[in-house]
Amino acid sequence: LATDDAAVVAEVEADAARRGHPYRVAHLPLDRAIFDSSLFIEYRLALGYVDGAAVSDATVLDLLLLAHADFFVGGFGSHFSRLALELSVAMKGRVPPYASVDYPYCFHFLEKRPIGPYPPQFC
Repeated sequence: LATDDAAVVAEVEADAARRGHPYRVAHLPLDRAIFDSSLFIEYRLALGYVDGAAVSDATVLDLLLLAHADFFVGGFGSHFSRLALELSVAMKGRVPPYASVDYPYCFHFLEKRPIGPYPPQFC
């Protein structure tokens, strides 16, 4: 489970304990407020609005945790989600079970093409 909501983490841990499931919940107690903005993080970094070390540390930790997951559910309209799945494949030597909440996985980087039944997208 990847979530920024501490209440969801507590709920999943309690549910796992109640049901006797062997879930292992990993949660990073990071202040995600630096990511809450309508201005792209790249621009905020360039303008010095956020700490580059904090952003890079959080990003690498998120990628590694996502890549270590047994299952992956994410949005493949995001380069970050595709990178997490690709890193997972490289680390495991196999494709883990995965699902996308928006587009199917694609590999035509920065080319605008149709993706299945969806209109052309930059992927």
